[in-house]
Amino acid sequence: MRLSLGLCVLGGVLVSASGATLVLAALKITGMVPSLGGVALPHRVGWPMLTLLVGMGLLAAGWPSPKSPLLQRWQDFIRSFSQLWNHGNLIWRIVITALIGHLAISLAYFLGAPVDLHETFVERANLQGTLLSIRAGQRYVHWEFLARLWKETIPPRAAVAYRGHWEGPLVAYELYPRRLYLLPEDGRRLAANWHNHRWLAEKTKGKSLADRSTDEFWTQRTIWPSLDLETFIQQRHIEFLLTFDEADEKGCSLQAMPDSLRQEGLKKDSTPPLSSPQ
Repeated sequence: MRLSLGLCVLGGVLVSASGATLVLAALKITGMVPSLGGVALPHRVGWPMLTLLVGMGLLAAGWPSPKSPLLQRWQDFIRSFSQLWNHGNLIWRIVITALIGHLAISLAYFLGAPVDLHETFVERANLQGTLLSIRAGQRYVHWEFLARLWKETIPPRAAVAYRGHWEGPLVAYELYPRRLYLLPEDGRRLAANWHNHRWLAEKTKGKSLADRSTDEFWTQRTIWPSLDLETFIQQRHIEFLLTFDEADEKGCSLQAMPDSLRQEGLKKDSTPPLSSPQ
């Protein structure tokens, strides 16, 4: 009797707390109440939903004299599991605990996936709606906004040379089935500066810019094949040159591949190069 009462009380507390958290998260996600008294509301629902399910399970397990066949089967399962737990050795208990923990973590992320996906769509829609934004006093150009214009200009089966930073793979995915190529010299330059972008510098508090071993590997130890630029462009039928600079919208452009860029002069083009870490 005491055990049943304890399970009901604990289950009720979990249901109440998780239910209140889910209500606040719903207000935050829908934009009805962004904050409460200056305090940001929670927006993650995976763990609160899992806690709600656990609380309901504890309530059902401790409910006295259940008449529902479903509740009776649930209580029989809990009693059987309790007996197995009591008769199991330490190794068995550790394995079961690990399995339950893994299942709980997976289920929490699964329950939170729809909200995460919704937030991703909202963020992407915001990025597609404006050319640039100011964050922490720095200008950020949105390639998501420019991608729509690029798609209107570039034919679906065209080949494009890309000059820019780490956004290249994302741009290539967005422009598919258009083929995106790194020109030989740009490929080496981008590889040598893979760690040199602002969001990573913010996350590592500037430590990523001091990664000299990476720069040394790509610029000194790696042997790059010697490719003729004009042959490279002709073999791949590259028709456009796409330039993107996240820090300066004036450095972003899309133009037909000029004949002058088919020569070695491309390496000395006026397009701002990637900066090397100091």
